[in-house]
This record gives sequence, structure tokens and C-alpha cells, in this order.
Amino acid sequence: IASRRTAANEKSLAAAASRAIGQNAPELTDDVLAAAHQQISGEFGRILGGVQVKLDKAFENELNAVTGSKVLKSLRDESVQGVIDEIKAIAKTGAADGEWFQQNKSALDALIRAAYNTPGQAPKAKALEGVEKALSRAAMRSLPQADASAYKAAERQWANLRLLETGLTISWWGNIR
Repeated sequence: IASRRTAANEKSLAAAASRAIGQNAPELTDDVLAAAHQQISGEFGRILGGVQVKLDKAFENELNAVTGSKVLKSLRDESVQGVIDEIKAIAKTGAADGEWFQQNKSALDALIRAAYNTPGQAPKAKALEGVEKALSRAAMRSLPQADASAYKAAERQWANLRLLETGLTISWWGNIR
């Protein structure tokens, strides 16, 4: 009985996880994760296509608070510095197009994941998340209300997808453990 209950719980969890990434699948397989990645990326592209993300004074203040922190300064390396320099340079222009925004959010996402997966680098990851959040808030302020809501939903799905990709064991039959 316990094994049936465990199996039922795993299936329920897999279905719920699938819904959390915008999919409707009874099992969480590599194909479901790939479909979610494609769908969420497409939604970001739709929302941000043709948008000028305003990198306003609020953004500059948030960016300066994070990039000026002692934690981030002490943990910087070439990859981090390059992204921060790029963001600071474009911020001086006052706006960034949606494509630039997505490319740099993706670069930050990769740096954050690498930092979290490296022992002792969690403070660096947290600081980089601050930069990423500043960019997201700038995008939200630049979008019409309906698109801002859709953007927020896509961000939630993306965060759920990242969690599923890195933090769970998925059995060969698609159940989560």
C-alpha cells in the first residue's frame, strides 16, 4: 500500500510540476522540459519583441547598490565583470531593446547557476540575482500592464523550470523524487 501511495504521490507531483512550467503532462520527461523551455523562451520573445526597456534612475540606483557591494566586488571574475560592464554601458543610454535585454538576462542566468553550483560562490550568485532583479523590474516598468502580467507569469515558469532542471531527480519513467 505504501509503495502505491508513493507512486501516486510521485505522479501527482510530476503533473503539478508540469503545470508549474506551463505544460500539461502526466509525467515530467526531458521532452516536457524541452517543450517548456521553448514555450517560455517564445513568450519572453513575444513580450519583449520591439520593446525599449527603460533603464531609468530607479534601475541605476538598484544596479549601483548591487555592483558597489563588497560581496560582489570580492567575488568578481572576468565573466561577471564583462556582463556588469555591458549593463552599465547600455544603462547610460537610458534604454535597451528587448533582444539585448533577453541576451543579458540569459547571460546573468548562466552566471547565477554556475555560481550556485560552485562551492563557496552563493554570495556571488545572490549579488548577481540582484542585478537580474533590477533588470526585471526595469522591464516591468517599461511594459503595458497586460504584458507586464504575462512577463511576470513567464518569469515564474522560468524559475520553476530552472528548479526542476537542477534540483530534482526524475526517474526514467518521468516521476519526480
